[in-house]
Amino acid sequence: MQLIAIPIYSVVLKALYKLVGGNNSRPIYHLTGVALMTFINKKSWVKISLFVLSLSFVVNVQAHMMVAQHGTLNVVTGGAFMVLSLPVSAFKGIDDDKDGKLSMQEFDIHRLSISNQIKSQVVLSDEQGKRPLQGMILSPVIAHGALKGPVSQLVVMGRFKLDEMNSRLQYKISLFGNSPKEKKFEVTATRKVDGIQQSFELIPKSSVFHLFENE
Repeated sequence: MQLIAIPIYSVVLKALYKLVGGNNSRPIYHLTGVALMTFINKKSWVKISLFVLSLSFVVNVQAHMMVAQHGTLNVVTGGAFMVLSLPVSAFKGIDDDKDGKLSMQEFDIHRLSISNQIKSQVVLSDEQGKRPLQGMILSPVIAHGALKGPVSQLVVMGRFKLDEMNSRLQYKISLFGNSPKEKKFEVTATRKVDGIQQSFELIPKSSVFHLFENE
């Protein structure tokens, strides 16, 4: 079982910097202490407050280590928050050097393609159809004990917008990797309103799960 560590602090700071209109030529990780607070004070606290609320699940879920090929889906009023570890080999057209992994350069070049493939192949649907995936954050993950180098897994975090809490939900993943261990996902879904939790597996021949159907 491979464990992967996610640099969530950096991810959240970069998203915050982008939200409040930072200049890409001056990365947020160069802003620390008083400098960071001075920058934020000049920006919209309303936007920042909404950002913190919408991404609070990221800090809570990703403060620990995520297991490769695992995911969580937390269904709350108005949405379902997802964290999912995906194999790099599942994505088409992103491995330029054909080494079976993803370098940071490849990640930067193909970020849009990765996002589009996730939106089309990681799907939560209800009775009205496919639900939009919002606020997506992608993070290349580092194998436990490794310091640098290309990665074999990506973590995606985002929120599926839901209009009806009582609508029947189905969750589908089609991004399976090349190796045997990359052909199975283990997912835990939780419904906050009643605390019901389900754990299930998705494989290529059975890639759809109907959530909370018998509850």
